[in-house]
Amino acid sequence: NVSNSIIAWVTIGPMVASAMLSPAAGKFGDIFGRKKTWAFGFVVMIISLAISAAARTAWVLIFGRVMQGMGQAFQMPSDNAIIQASFPKDQRGTVIGIRSGFQVLGPAVGVVAGGLIVEAVGWRSMFIGPLIVVTPLFIVGLFIVKSPPNTSVRGQQKQFDLIGALLLAISVSTTLFVVNQGPTFGWGSAVIIITSIAAAAFTFFLVKYEAAHKDIAILPPDFFGNLSVLMVTFLRCSCSFCYMGFFIAMPFYLRQVLGYSLVDASIILSSRPIVGVFLNPICGRLTKVVACEKLIFLGYLLGLISYVVYFFILQEEADVAVIIVGLVLQGFSQFTM
Repeated sequence: NVSNSIIAWVTIGPMVASAMLSPAAGKFGDIFGRKKTWAFGFVVMIISLAISAAARTAWVLIFGRVMQGMGQAFQMPSDNAIIQASFPKDQRGTVIGIRSGFQVLGPAVGVVAGGLIVEAVGWRSMFIGPLIVVTPLFIVGLFIVKSPPNTSVRGQQKQFDLIGALLLAISVSTTLFVVNQGPTFGWGSAVIIITSIAAAAFTFFLVKYEAAHKDIAILPPDFFGNLSVLMVTFLRCSCSFCYMGFFIAMPFYLRQVLGYSLVDASIILSSRPIVGVFLNPICGRLTKVVACEKLIFLGYLLGLISYVVYFFILQEEADVAVIIVGLVLQGFSQFTM
């Protein structure tokens, strides 16, 4: 018996935690080793699954989910670094595409199977099941996964930019608070105005501090000066921003407005990750013959089309085919980019 806004934080919480910690976690891996950071992330994720499964209140569940996001922040950058270091440059696009296809296979199966299992057993099974599966696989992985060589400059290996990490965390958290709580408090309220000023100030201090401490900076020294990287990051961020609104709202819409059951809603939502299962390996292979910027532009264009479809066609009595078309277009957009 909790409000929809609190329920939404079960999904939003881990994303906020991951966004706050990912850059620092990536730097952590550069300093202390990718395998150690990868293993630390998995340990945190396993603990978070246990906390979530045992939660008796919504706030404990949210805490467990936030911990899961923290674990993902440490695990995912090191995961990517380990995979990329294991293959030559001309094979990395294909390998990352195949790996991403398997990564998306989890949500594709989990969305449908999760709906069936939750209705039959209860919501705790969403955390107990992964806990049972992930824990032994992680133990096996400790003996199999090899850490790539550390390429950091020897004199910089043990210096961690703690101040930069704190400034980044505050900048990201205050910005996300404004975006998420603006409609609740009111965009003209004192809380939102003050927090917006604080977010801008901490972002300014972050950029200035990182520029003055390039040797240990969390953000690479040339990050803000590389227009290609900034544009790709902006496009990815804007698409993800739009998509996550649908990701959080669509389950409520399908169940509470259109009246679909949990299982039927899960089947409809699975259309997006299913696209990724097939598209990721193909796009990985295409990077060898098609310029990456063309694939990025195509993905962004498909994303815009999907939002136009929803904006003009989606009504209270919308046909399920329209919803699926929009989700498929989102899938093509997200996984092409």
